[in-house]
Amino acid sequence: IGTCGSRNFDYLRQIGITPVEYGPGIVERIEKAARGARVTAYIDNFGKETEDVAGALGVPAERYRSSEDRRDVELALLRDDPDSVAHGTERLRHITRLAGIGAFRLLVSGLYPIEDIVEAYEDLHKLHSRGKVVLAAHPVTTARTLRARELHESMP
Repeated sequence: IGTCGSRNFDYLRQIGITPVEYGPGIVERIEKAARGARVTAYIDNFGKETEDVAGALGVPAERYRSSEDRRDVELALLRDDPDSVAHGTERLRHITRLAGIGAFRLLVSGLYPIEDIVEAYEDLHKLHSRGKVVLAAHPVTTARTLRARELHESMP
């Protein structure tokens, strides 16, 4: 089950997720989508204080994660002491192994040359990216392609 705006329903369905729209009544819509099954975990990648929603669903506190938690993990990976570097390296190896067996697909929403860092952050600030926004120090090309989201947003 994934929460999103209605414009992303088809996308979530394509990747095997049951979409539920944000907003008032979300707890009831999630329970309906769960079809009587207990919701056992809640991940908030949007960062909009959904801990109350998780609590209302009966999700134990230790099974709730938010973008705040992710930020702490990301900052820990930036430390340069030997133990932190070894830990980060092992995590990257594990992710590489998972990618190698097809355990997940990484969706890139935008690839920006480092010179366009302001534009990349503006893209992130819109909170509409479906995937990762990547900064490239030495991109093979700086040619841009129109993204589906940009086409959708430009339509009247």
